[in-house]
Amino acid sequence: MLRTLQPGKTMEEYLQKYPDSHPIQQVPTLTRLEYWYIVDRARSVDGCVCKAEGHCEHGYQSWLLALNVFGGNQ
Repeated sequence: MLRTLQPGKTMEEYLQKYPDSHPIQQVPTLTRLEYWYIVDRARSVDGCVCKAEGHCEHGYQSWLLALNVFGGNQ
């Protein structure tokens, strides 16, 4: 699940509440997401390569899952 940092909160406060969170710098473009969907390989939200509908070795979901491209709870 993707969450955004609420106004007035620091990353340190957020990480105390959600210690397994991984800060995201930039969401992939629509073109990149389409390519990953076609080739069935994607980046996970922490940057690892994984299956389009999968998770990386660290347990983070692919961007396609995080953005609910497949239209369900994976």
